[in-house]
Amino acid sequence: MSEYLETDYASYDSFITRTIDPARRPVTLDPTTLVAVADAKLLAYPVTPDGCIPVKHTSYTVTELLRDAGLAATYNGGTCLVFRLGTEDYHRYCFADDGAVSRGYAIKGILHSIQPISSKRYRAFSENQRECSIIETVNFGTMVVVEVGALLVGKIHNHEVTTCRRGQEKGYFSLGGSTILLLLSPGIIAIDSDIMEYSAQHIETRVRLGEQIGVRCR
Repeated sequence: MSEYLETDYASYDSFITRTIDPARRPVTLDPTTLVAVADAKLLAYPVTPDGCIPVKHTSYTVTELLRDAGLAATYNGGTCLVFRLGTEDYHRYCFADDGAVSRGYAIKGILHSIQPISSKRYRAFSENQRECSIIETVNFGTMVVVEVGALLVGKIHNHEVTTCRRGQEKGYFSLGGSTILLLLSPGIIAIDSDIMEYSAQHIETRVRLGEQIGVRCR
């Protein structure tokens, strides 16, 4: 608890959504560096040329995640980052880069668990409640960020902003754990090799908000 701002908590939910001391989560400012948007367990997936994401135990298409075929096609052959937050994680998340939020929309859904074992039975990323944001970034092109609600969560709180900067708080999840998906176009980013190697073995990498997870290719 030494990492968090001292305060009185009115409820367990106020404890879950507590605010961290910013000095404890420095954000890498190098414009060529992609930063983690949350404290989470991270998996990185290459998107196939026909728009499939080969998640363990199942496979998704970008179209079913976004419910927008035209937008989804932009990410065929790109990269999908999956940040999974548990109850032990900091539940606030940030923008990955400077830019402008060009559009946002909600997709109604149910609230399956996002634990890895549940993926054998449920298609959480395409069936759960989600919030999608299209962000025109300065350094990484147009990225899509998808917050996925989950069992015991459901409440996604995104701040209403039209411009953003790297490390700025984008929003937070209420009680429980959930997931953030980040989609990047092909040829934009090279994810750090250790993350890619572990992801190929379906092993999550522990990351902290603001730290480097990849570098720009061009």
